[in-house]
Amino acid sequence: MTATLVFWFDSPPHVELGALTSLARIWPADVKVLHFEETRSERRSLGWSNYSDEGWPLDWRRVAKVDVDAILRAFPPGDANHHVFNGLTGNVGNALLQATRVAPLAGFTVMSERPGSYGPLARRVARRLGIRAKHKWLRRKFEPSVSLLLPLGRLGVETFQSYGWPTHKMAPFMYCPPEQATNPTFPSIEVPEDVVRVLYVGRLCFTTKGTDTLLRAWELRTVKGATLDIVGDYGPDAEAVHQWAPRSDHVRMRGTVPTRDLLNVIQDFDLVVVPSAFDGWNVTVNLALRAGVPVLATPDSVSADLVHFSGAGEIFPTGDSDALASSLDKAVSDPAVLQAWTRRAEAYRDRVSPQTVGAYLAGCLEFSLGVAKRRPTPPWEAPQ
Repeated sequence: MTATLVFWFDSPPHVELGALTSLARIWPADVKVLHFEETRSERRSLGWSNYSDEGWPLDWRRVAKVDVDAILRAFPPGDANHHVFNGLTGNVGNALLQATRVAPLAGFTVMSERPGSYGPLARRVARRLGIRAKHKWLRRKFEPSVSLLLPLGRLGVETFQSYGWPTHKMAPFMYCPPEQATNPTFPSIEVPEDVVRVLYVGRLCFTTKGTDTLLRAWELRTVKGATLDIVGDYGPDAEAVHQWAPRSDHVRMRGTVPTRDLLNVIQDFDLVVVPSAFDGWNVTVNLALRAGVPVLATPDSVSADLVHFSGAGEIFPTGDSDALASSLDKAVSDPAVLQAWTRRAEAYRDRVSPQTVGAYLAGCLEFSLGVAKRRPTPPWEAPQ
């Protein structure tokens, strides 16, 4: 018997939706998506929606905390219904707790980012110690009932391994947003052919997105011949970035772009910078490589895994503006370097398609269910 899949989310999935819809198209039973909250207003303003209204091949339902017991009775965990929980805490964590009480040996699947630890050094250290203690406790509570944990990226796997999760119960996962055919109203700006067009996409936030690292690196460059477009007109440090941009060399603030248009927008650029200070998985890297555009990223983007395995760009140390400036200079001064990165991005793009990631997720769930004897190899990690 093939199990019905029941996914639990705090809010409607977006960055996971490409993989989920591809999974639903190949999974031989129903795929249900339950969520406790609606999409936040800030995200809706950026083009995110509740998606359940848009005809995706998934059975969507908003639920309340009081509904969990009834849902577990309607879809009892076991061979016929496999429950997948997006996280170990919050409403989803509480639902997982209730599920383990109903069926402690059912063998659940859990997807999770690494827990957040960012900000000033003292706060990071204190928060990291608290997180470590909490997640060691969560591991002891849930690990006997979980057949597979899907942390995001290799950094996620290493983090959860440090909490005591066994490696044979983990497989790396990645966010994979949906791709839709769109006609973005994003005006192109003509530049000479020998000018390298650099793009930053995301919140303007120094603490998590590392936008200040990019600003400093742009000033430290020694090789001119590049432009920087900044897409993302929001975030706690938006005012500081807006004040900086007019005083800097060839920088343009381009406002916001609906998330569904980003893939098409990125195709007009030569290089994408992802200077994350702390992310669970920054999907800008996925989108850039899907567009055939190389990336400069930090390890703390987590999605820098894709840069490592593709060779389509460089990984620079988190917060190191000098290193980022050096990578930018390399790309601008030597066209052969940028061309090689671009060829690798184009060759790699299918490794991170929704269809590929959805098929990998299906393989992971078959392993979690005991149908497959081996965990699948992440397709984005296979040699080129």
